[in-house]
Amino acid sequence: MTGKEIQNNFEAWWYKEGSGITPLKEHDWEEHSKRISEIAWTYGANKVKQDVWERNSRYYNIKP
Repeated sequence: MTGKEIQNNFEAWWYKEGSGITPLKEHDWEEHSKRISEIAWTYGANKVKQDVWERNSRYYNIKP
């Protein structure tokens, strides 16, 4: 994946989900930043799993 593709994926995630996540009342800015980072990290990990599954499915001709 190129840097441009990574940036485009981030922008798509940010406008779809990330920018709408508001701080919880009991969280300060550090806790809020950690929460957003964890959500983004999880999204990225799931995206990688999906991409690997699709690539392997094509290679091995696996059907879900």
